[in-house]
Formats: sequence, structure tokens, C-alpha cells
Amino acid sequence: MPSYRLVVDHQLPIATFTAVDDVAATTRARELACEGPVGPRRSFSVEQRIGEVWREVAAWMPHPARRPALA
Repeated sequence: MPSYRLVVDHQLPIATFTAVDDVAATTRARELACEGPVGPRRSFSVEQRIGEVWREVAAWMPHPARRPALA
């Protein structure tokens, strides 16, 4: 199975995992984004590893109602 990673704010990888395809990887990444304490973020993306290169396969913005309040 291909390797994928969840990236926040286009620079910080926070989880690496395997999935059967891009759709399954995006679903898993959205679950991981909701689970972890990542704090306020502007964007999330899923990248697939192809050889030594990571290729972006999906990206999304957090829903404003789900963002944690800034202290």
C-alpha cells in the first residue's frame, strides 16, 4: 500500500500512514485532523510518497465552526 502523510499549514507533517488509494487516504487524514490536538490551523493536506518525493493529493480548510477558540 502507498504511504501518505497529513500536513498542516503546508509545511508540518503530523502523521504518516498507509492507504489503498487517494480517497481512503483523504478520509483517514480527515479523521486524524479531527483527533489530534493540532491547535488553530489554516489548512490541511494529504501527500502521497512516490519514490523520494511527496505529491499533494488533497487539501482543505478547516470549517470555521470547528476551529478551536483562540485564547
